[in-house]
Order: sequence, then C-alpha cells, then structure tokens
Amino acid sequence: MATVMLLGAKGLLGASLAPALRDLGHKVLTQSRSDGADLCLDPFDREAMTDAFIKFSPTAVVNLIAATDVDNCETNPQIAWKANVGVVAALTDSISAVYERTATKPHLVHISTDQVYGGHGPHVEEEVNLINVYALSKYTGELIASRVGATVLRTNFFGLSRCRGRFSFSDWLVLSLRERTPITVVDDIKFSAMHINTLCDIIYRCIERRPEGIFNAGCRDSMYKAEFAFCIAKSLRLSTDRFTLGKSSDLALKARRPLDMSLNVSRLENALSMQMPIMRNEIKNAAREYINE
Repeated sequence: MATVMLLGAKGLLGASLAPALRDLGHKVLTQSRSDGADLCLDPFDREAMTDAFIKFSPTAVVNLIAATDVDNCETNPQIAWKANVGVVAALTDSISAVYERTATKPHLVHISTDQVYGGHGPHVEEEVNLINVYALSKYTGELIASRVGATVLRTNFFGLSRCRGRFSFSDWLVLSLRERTPITVVDDIKFSAMHINTLCDIIYRCIERRPEGIFNAGCRDSMYKAEFAFCIAKSLRLSTDRFTLGKSSDLALKARRPLDMSLNVSRLENALSMQMPIMRNEIKNAAREYINE
C-alpha cells in the first residue's frame, strides 16, 4: 500500500482520483486550502510542505493544482504564472529539501495539458508549439517538475464530474442536450481526450512504476470536438437538432487555441506496458455514467 498526497484534491480530477486510489488500497492524503481536506496547507509555504512530506512520508505526490481557464490566463497572466509555475517551483523545492534531509523523496506525478501542441498531429512529446499564456505557463511548470525526476502527463479528459460546481466538457454537452439548449460545436479542433476513470488508472500505474519524463496521456485516436459531441448524443439517444456546426473562430475566445491536439501515446504505452483506449469506447463508458447518474 502506498501513501499518496494529492495536491489540489478538491478539483475536477481530484474528486475522482482520491476515491479511485483508495479503492485500490492506497492511503490518500488530500491537500487544499479550503475546508474538508486532510491537510490544509499553503502550497507556497515550502517549509510547511517539507515538514508534511517528512511527517507523512508519502510514496508519491500528485500535483493537481492549476489555473485552467485558458481565456482568464490570457488576460491575467500573473494568475497563470502563480498557479502553473509558482506552485510547481515551491513543490519541487520541498521535494529536494526532503531528499537532502532524509535521502528519500516522494515520486512526483504532475498533470499538464495537451494545449502545448500546435500544427498537425498526432504529436510526439518533443513537438511543443506554445500559442497562448496557459500553454506557456504549463510548459514552464513541466520543465520545473522534471528537475526532480517527475512523471509529467499531458492530457485532456472528460466524464461525469464528482466535484460540486465543476463541470467537464462532456457534462456541458449532456446538460445542453438534455435541456435542449442551442450550442455551437466546433469542427476544426481535434483532440485525443480520455475518460476521467482511465486517467485515474494511468496515474495509479505511474505511482506504481514511477516512470520519469514527459508523456502524452490520451487515446490512441482522435476526434474533432463536433464529432465527439454527436457521438455523446448518439450514445444517450438525445436529439442534436439544437447543435450548430461552427469554427473556433466563431466563438468569443480571448486566447488562441491549438486546432490539432491529437496525441501519439506510444511513449506512455511502452512505459506502462499497456495499450491506450480508443475514443469511441471511452465515450461509451461516459454514456453509461450519465444514464445511471
């Protein structure tokens, strides 16, 4: 049994990851600056974080803290830099301090984004092309995390949210379909997103195997977001008559978006000795959740 510390555990991914790891027999310590977490620690307090690492001796630390609103990051780069760079710098300093004091250190699993890519995919990990502030801040965080031999996962996920007040892309689609809200689905942005439960399984495997480096964590194939939306609707037998096909340029976006975030996942498949899923099967898994919720 491993002891795993989840930083930023009250967010969208943490709400699924914490129970998933507990179900697998791990001891999970959740961190947040809000009420309800096991550890109410300020992630910028290096000494407090170092003391917590020494006291609880976690096998692994999973960093879920991030500013993920792409448009807000564009207009408020200081917010992006504080959350996506400053937190990682403080965290790696604490991990290094633990190693200096105890000659041991927890393995860091750091969650990053597929937004670091641009141009035609599927992208291998070296094909970085940063076109917005969010991507720049996340990429800088990756480099800092790599200083302590971290597993960095570039990913995009969907599925039923278990976090009150936070919604995934598929949550928004399903709610719009059920309420028959007119929405525009874009047919010029491609991604390789996976189901949140699959991502939780991958994080678990990374905790077990401790691969070092940067890895694409997604499906083996890709879809345009409009195709994804129609597949969700078909799986749930919901009408798409309120969908409008459009382009990303039709939307009032403040930050540029990559048009092709499709991933080459062979490096992670080799590291974990497993095959990544395909998107249609992941959509079916999500549809079952929405039917049974």
